[in-house]
Amino acid sequence: MKRILAVLLGLVIVTIPIYFYLYRTVDLAKPPIILGHGGMGVRATYPLNTNESVIRALQQRVDGVELDARLSADGILFAIHDNELAGQTNCIGTVSSTPSNELHACNFEAWFKEFPIYSIEQFYNILSLYNTSVSLDLKSDVNASDSSLQRLTEQLHLLEANFPKVTSYYETSDIEILKHLKQAGLKSPLLLNHQQFGEAMELVVQHKLDGIIFHMDNISKEQVEEAHRQGLTVAIWGCGSVFSNRKALELEADVIQTDDIPSMMRLLGKN
Repeated sequence: MKRILAVLLGLVIVTIPIYFYLYRTVDLAKPPIILGHGGMGVRATYPLNTNESVIRALQQRVDGVELDARLSADGILFAIHDNELAGQTNCIGTVSSTPSNELHACNFEAWFKEFPIYSIEQFYNILSLYNTSVSLDLKSDVNASDSSLQRLTEQLHLLEANFPKVTSYYETSDIEILKHLKQAGLKSPLLLNHQQFGEAMELVVQHKLDGIIFHMDNISKEQVEEAHRQGLTVAIWGCGSVFSNRKALELEADVIQTDDIPSMMRLLGKN
């Protein structure tokens, strides 16, 4: 018994310093905007893009959330990642071919419960109560038509007009969407999601966009600094642990999307 107690005491003595070392505060001259990926992140209890996940993220005093956004058949933006409904909801078909009234009747499926699909407008109503930020990951279909781009633009204009307390970012890997939104005169920053820094910088400068968004493993601190010299906003994603959160903070990007909000807030001394 004494030996067991001695081992346990030894583990405690070793573990406590390691814990405080791992979660030591990162001091930054300009703290980034921290967004919860889809709410609380991919490993959270609740599915991404659900009301429960978003509310719990905001309760962690995070600066905002990232949400996926797709157009329904009648041109309403919904918070959902994949176009195919099967496999992520209890419905079949596609988001782009389903009218909004039918999508409202669908639910995300988890092993313990079903969660209703929310429109982006519903989420903005919630976010406006917190005076917070959101990055909309604008998903596009392969054959997106001019009419769908017009509907997307109309939806974003309405959000900007009706929810002035919500700070928005629009991100997508589809340069055509960004070019269209730029021409439409939207106020919120337009961010190109890309894998190659050099090519991304060329496209962003050429089309006078506002910034770039990269997976944290595909961009260096030197490249972040180069983008900043060009006056661009830099957002990163792909961090989901205390280790990757620390690495993300050290890149000194402007916006960080994390799947591990608790450890990120500890690193920033906010929890």
